[in-house]
Amino acid sequence: MSSGAATVHQDAAVYATLLEPGTEVTHRFPTGFGGYAFVVRGSARLPGTGESGDLDEGGAVKVVGEGEIMIQAGEHGAEALVVQTRVGHPEP
Repeated sequence: MSSGAATVHQDAAVYATLLEPGTEVTHRFPTGFGGYAFVVRGSARLPGTGESGDLDEGGAVKVVGEGEIMIQAGEHGAEALVVQTRVGHPEP
């Protein structure tokens, strides 16, 4: 492990994508998971996430109670991250 790496003590995954202008991608969350979507560069629309659905560079939205999230790149494209984490407590 790199000395600069962060250790995560939970079920988590990070997904990254580069989207051309106007293209879209869908991420499906497994049961019991939610997460966060970040726009690193460009802009994107996240339909179904309420008023916070339009994100500019540096913007983020928390995703809870959704089975999937769609990310649509803005007019200049987008670089986006989805961080998937377990919601609530795992079953014993």
